[in-house]
Amino acid sequence: MEYTIAMSIAEFDPSATDEELAKRVAEGANPPPPSESAHVAFAHLHSRYGRLILAFIAARTRNADAAQDLSQDVWHRVWRVLPTSFKGGQFRSWLYEIARNRVIDESRKRRTQSLSEEIDPAERIAADTEINESRLLAFRECFGGLDQERQLVVKLRLSGRSHEEISLELGIPSNTAMTRFHRAKQALANCMQGKLA
Repeated sequence: MEYTIAMSIAEFDPSATDEELAKRVAEGANPPPPSESAHVAFAHLHSRYGRLILAFIAARTRNADAAQDLSQDVWHRVWRVLPTSFKGGQFRSWLYEIARNRVIDESRKRRTQSLSEEIDPAERIAADTEINESRLLAFRECFGGLDQERQLVVKLRLSGRSHEEISLELGIPSNTAMTRFHRAKQALANCMQGKLA
């Protein structure tokens, strides 16, 4: 969909609220085909938030091309679901929630792909540090004893992600990601101490 719609926007008051514009989109989109009024209202919303949403996504993906693609995905989704999903309230909050969820979905997809291809955490640690065979075996056993949530956080940290990036990818608060990692680290230390004593 092209967002630079070449049509008159004179019928809209520039001071129209986001919610008024969203209502116009919702009313004009059903039944199909969408009315000119719906397209114009949508173009107004895009002109207000297009750059902001792109910046929001770019700050979280750190990849300009991916940010552009995800931003387009967000606006396509807004156009599709606004008539049925926006129930009033603050349009801006609703829009940012869609953008946030799209970034999380993409991060989860990337994480799943990268973790399936990533080396074993024990091999990563062995590659990063000089470690003898008995310590490597102990780490493997202790790592296997962690629950899946903690294993995942450890893998993500070993892949270089920050606590903030992990929280975004897993859809959990940053302090929860940090707590899981520190508890996993403590559990590994205690387990290995017992095995190597």
